This record gives sequence, C-alpha cells and structure tokens, in this order.
Amino acid sequence: MLEENLDREREGLPLPFKKRHLVVVSIKDDPFFMVKAPGPGKNFTGNDRFEGYCVDLMARLSEYLNVTYELRLVKDEKFGTKSNNYTFFKIIIS
Repeated sequence: MLEENLDREREGLPLPFKKRHLVVVSIKDDPFFMVKAPGPGKNFTGNDRFEGYCVDLMARLSEYLNVTYELRLVKDEKFGTKSNNYTFFKIIIS
C-alpha cells in the first residue's frame, strides 16, 4: 500500500485516506500497545495515554497518509469471542 501511495502521489492523484479521521482500537499487549503509568504531575490525555511499537507506527503512518486518529482500548480486553452458535466476534480493521 505504501508503494501504491507513493506512485499515486508522484502522479498527482489523491491518496485514499487523505484528511480522514480513523479510530484505532487495540488491546494492551507489551511492547506493542501499552498504557502509560500515571505519576506525580503526569496526567496523560488522548493519544498521549499510550505508548509502544504500534503507537509509534500509527503516528508515523498518520503523517505519511495525512490522517488524524484516535487510539482506544478495546472495552472487553479481548481479541475476540466465540458465541454459542460458533459465530466469532473480533476486532475489525476498516
């Protein structure tokens, strides 16, 4: 996708995500997505509450793709769950 975007940019074509706002949801998973520990005089808000490889990657990608984003923790702290009728509910990237 990055190569495709570079080609589109060279040709003056619009990038598919340009100026969009994305909501990125993840579970806590060291060292990829971690919640910063609060401390004296440290009140983190917004995306500053998180750190890790995926957080850094999203920051770089957002600059490259010219998008804004909001990081959130998944509410049930699971990748997904299986229901009684064998339907699987999971995190979806769209």
